[in-house]
Amino acid sequence: MTRYPSLLQFFGGYLNEDWPDEHADEWAALDAYLRDNPHGASGFSSQIQALLAENLNDEELRRVLLHDLACAYSAEVTGWRYRDWLQALSDHAEKAIGPPQAS
Repeated sequence: MTRYPSLLQFFGGYLNEDWPDEHADEWAALDAYLRDNPHGASGFSSQIQALLAENLNDEELRRVLLHDLACAYSAEVTGWRYRDWLQALSDHAEKAIGPPQAS
């Protein structure tokens, strides 16, 4: 998954198994990531869009997030479909830092 370094840094570093001890929710984790990593954050939304463009089904997206990107947050627990959750994360990041940049 090295083609998605910003996603690996966010999901593996900010939504890892300790995320509930460090952040109130996934949105607070994303805000911290965007603040702490301005260079990586610039490619975050474009990398999400590239992942979504792979047209993986929800189970495949779940596998990529939990296994390949080391994410310890299960979006379905809070009622999200992974595709929708990823799009919402991308939208949140764009509002915070502006439109996606090429990674």
